[in-house]
Amino acid sequence: TDLSHTNLSHTNLSHTNLSQTNLSHPNLSHTNLSHTLLSLSNLSHTNLSRTNLSRANLSNPNLSQPNLSHTNLSHTNLSHTNLSHANLSRTNLSHTNLSHTDLSHTDLSHTNLSHTNLSHTDLSHTNLSQTNLSHTDLSHPNLSHPNLSHPNLSHTNLSHTDLSHTNLSHTNLSHTNLSQTNLS
Repeated sequence: TDLSHTNLSHTNLSHTNLSQTNLSHPNLSHTNLSHTLLSLSNLSHTNLSRTNLSRANLSNPNLSQPNLSHTNLSHTNLSHTNLSHANLSRTNLSHTNLSHTDLSHTDLSHTNLSHTNLSHTDLSHTNLSQTNLSHTDLSHPNLSHPNLSHPNLSHTNLSHTDLSHTNLSHTNLSHTNLSQTNLS
């Protein structure tokens, strides 16, 4: 199905099968896409701001340069997804699987990432300022040159992480696993 350049804002599409759909350049802001199947869909340059995507299946989508600000993505599977250069500020990503995901050059400021799987994720040049990362698995990520000012990292797994040359001032690291972490 081709829904490119379509205005679907304020639409209820929950529990819909949109797999293998071309949704490039549409306006999906304020849309309910909860429990929706979007696997193998083209969502490039999509406006998904203020959209409900909770419990949606987004396996292997094309999500290059989407606007996902203020979006609910809780309990969503986004593993092995390219989200580089995405706007994810003020997004709810709690309980989301983001393992093996490219989040480089992404704005994750003021985002809720609690209880999220970020293992083996590329977070290079990512803005994580004032982000909630409590109870998160951040093992084996690429964290080169991130902005980590004022995040909450309590109860976080940072094992096997290279945090060299990272500014961790004003960071909450209580009850955090820092085993085999490079802090030089």
